[in-house]
Amino acid sequence: MITKVFFVEDHAAMRLLVKQVLSSCDDINVPWVAESGRSAMQMLPDADPDVIVLDASLPDVGRKQLLRHFRSERPDVPVLICSGHTDQRIVDEMIEAGAAGYVVKGTTKEIRDAVRAVANGSSYVSPMLS
Repeated sequence: MITKVFFVEDHAAMRLLVKQVLSSCDDINVPWVAESGRSAMQMLPDADPDVIVLDASLPDVGRKQLLRHFRSERPDVPVLICSGHTDQRIVDEMIEAGAAGYVVKGTTKEIRDAVRAVANGSSYVSPMLS
């Protein structure tokens, strides 16, 4: 089975890197990429993702607001937070708001592992945060 990912990230270089890394996997495809929270909300009705990977720091929509939007519109689709923030309060906030996992940007192997984990119904939190 191929996991279809909807990826939301405002930084162009990170969008390109993560999309390339995930798309290089035989079992992961990234057909939807949004560069802002608003564009993600507009694209979601026409998308059919298995996992949503969401940057926790978008300039146009608050992280909790966007996460709650995704959870209400697609309650069956796990949301994985991919962020540079390592503050435990932010991690806890996202998990309590319904995120299936939280991965710290920087290690591409970990992002692949996290996508696979949440796609299979598990939760995932970066080991450096545990």
